[in-house]
Amino acid sequence: MRPVRVKALDIVLGLVFAGSLGCEAGSGTVHVEETPGCDPLVGALCAFPFPSMQYLEEDSSTATGYRVALTEEALPANFRDSTRFLERFNQADGFSIATPWLTIFPEAALDRASLPSLDDLDASARADSAIQVLDRDTGERYPVWAELDFRAETPEEQTLIIRPMRGLALGRRVAVVITDALRNEDGSTPATPPAFAALRDGRPTDSQVIEGRREEYEQLFDFLAGAGVDREHVLLAWEAVTFSDELAVSQLEPLVRAATDRVATAPPTYTVTACYSHDEDDIADFGCLPAVSESQPLSPLTWRRLVLTAELPSFLGTDGTIETDAAGEPVVQGTFEAEVVVNVPASLRDASAGSAPIVVFGHGLLRDPQSYIAADVDINGQMTLAEEMGAVFVGTRWVGLSSSTEDLINATSVLSDPGTAFEVADTLRQGIVNQILMAPFATEVLASDPLLAARDGSGSIIDGEHVFYTGISLGGIFGTTFMAFSPYVATGVLHVPGSGFVHMMAHSVDFALFQELLNGALGDRREQQLFMALAQRMFDVGDPVNYVGHLADDPLTPLGPKSCLWQCAVGDSEAMWYGCDMLVRTGGFPLAAPVVSDVFGLEPIDTPTAPRTSGMQQFDPGMGLPSLEGGATEAHTAIRRNPEVHLQTIDYLDRDEPGRIVNHCGGPCVIDPVPEPEE
Repeated sequence: MRPVRVKALDIVLGLVFAGSLGCEAGSGTVHVEETPGCDPLVGALCAFPFPSMQYLEEDSSTATGYRVALTEEALPANFRDSTRFLERFNQADGFSIATPWLTIFPEAALDRASLPSLDDLDASARADSAIQVLDRDTGERYPVWAELDFRAETPEEQTLIIRPMRGLALGRRVAVVITDALRNEDGSTPATPPAFAALRDGRPTDSQVIEGRREEYEQLFDFLAGAGVDREHVLLAWEAVTFSDELAVSQLEPLVRAATDRVATAPPTYTVTACYSHDEDDIADFGCLPAVSESQPLSPLTWRRLVLTAELPSFLGTDGTIETDAAGEPVVQGTFEAEVVVNVPASLRDASAGSAPIVVFGHGLLRDPQSYIAADVDINGQMTLAEEMGAVFVGTRWVGLSSSTEDLINATSVLSDPGTAFEVADTLRQGIVNQILMAPFATEVLASDPLLAARDGSGSIIDGEHVFYTGISLGGIFGTTFMAFSPYVATGVLHVPGSGFVHMMAHSVDFALFQELLNGALGDRREQQLFMALAQRMFDVGDPVNYVGHLADDPLTPLGPKSCLWQCAVGDSEAMWYGCDMLVRTGGFPLAAPVVSDVFGLEPIDTPTAPRTSGMQQFDPGMGLPSLEGGATEAHTAIRRNPEVHLQTIDYLDRDEPGRIVNHCGGPCVIDPVPEPEE
């Protein structure tokens, strides 16, 4: 069923509008090809332009007044069974605030130089920009950059991709306009799609869909004129509605509430599956393996290492999705056996009772916590950080995007069968909940384990009053989401993070393998870009762009405003550096001075700051910015072992004055990466 229903009266009104705009008699009716379930505005691909009002229905029961109504015909060809996907996708009351906006001008090669660039976001927020994205409620222009699919070879397959670099406002009507400042490579003006030209110029068409939009487009043209863009200069424009804050928060809030209520009344049980220690008494008394064990040598940075299985509440049903009751509340389905790694550093060997804070640690994409806090060689610097900080690090897997074989299979299977996307999304939700539960598990359950007792017999070394968070890469991305929803942790350091998943994936060196698999599953380059835009909804459950606005204002937990420090690497080509800027810009947080370089939309703030200050620190390892067409640097991994980074982290996670941003670089943080330790 087509989401836009047009009556005969709509066509009459369209012709009236056409006449009022001076359509000449005898000028002829514009023929527009219509395909059921498709948008005829552009005509080159069923779903283009995407997203748009074509795929929204009015619905007074939602917070936005709309509901998504994407059709089967609009989906890419790799959807084997669209039913499961559309059932979930169309529950939303709008489109993602991080979605790329897609269209195409297939007649000729576009001049990339006429597109708004990542290097000059300020220009995209002006009325003379070739591409503009505007908030219909406020008239504000969003900073954007645009690119042509750099893997495509011909204009016919080269999608124009518009990338907002600040999360769009939740629950808003958004307009995209492309003006005649856009140019072809030969200097000519790109051809306007005939259906849109008919709306702009007041010519009648034989399309019920197009005629039904005339009143809507007259309002849009009036709005654009008020914003300084006259209709005669518009090559293409369209609108869509973003999903509401209520929908965004509902992706996790009920789960976190149900999980925390459960563990408050039924604390998780656990089983220690392995213990490693340098202490001979631990080997004799607890059966720990010695430090020289061939199965897993123990770093001298570590006193004790525990690997255990915790029984956490599970919300995943037998079909891999989260089950809800008649009221829409999540239903506990049993227990989730979460593997947990605990690193007790050597600096705590003679610690007194209550002296060791807990740090919940989040690992990187398709990795596991062992790689960071349970390795024999501290390549990632986190065992050194624990040693320097005198803190117990605890981490579990980000289920859904960890190194487990099951996660890898599920993640790649989405490329060939996108109908499973929301099963992966629900697994990610469970993984975020598991990580949030690490705080009460560590302080209220694990703290009483004899392996966390002080050697002098004075009690547990754990300081249950001070629990912090730090995470790297995915741990920085999902870590920001963790911070927004955790009712236990108020201060966190997010190292080399980002936001806007599909914007980062498009250029990340980590996506190369997935791109090859996507090429095999979906040959049409235009449909690949559509697939990526649709995939953002799978990642929205964890994408912090949806929640960063709740860290300071309108907090989601009784702890009130949170303190977050984003440590971003200039030139990061894995979690792309612009994704970190986008995250902090969306949250409205400052940039710690002295700065390496100005960042559009971020105001500098002097350091050291007062306690409980959130902001972004740039670290520049001197590797430059990578090419956006497959370039790579080592910036993502280069800065995590630097003393300047560790000292700042320790200051920020201070028990007495948490949230102080201190610069240990002696100026802008242009630093020499510390060499990796030899194995």
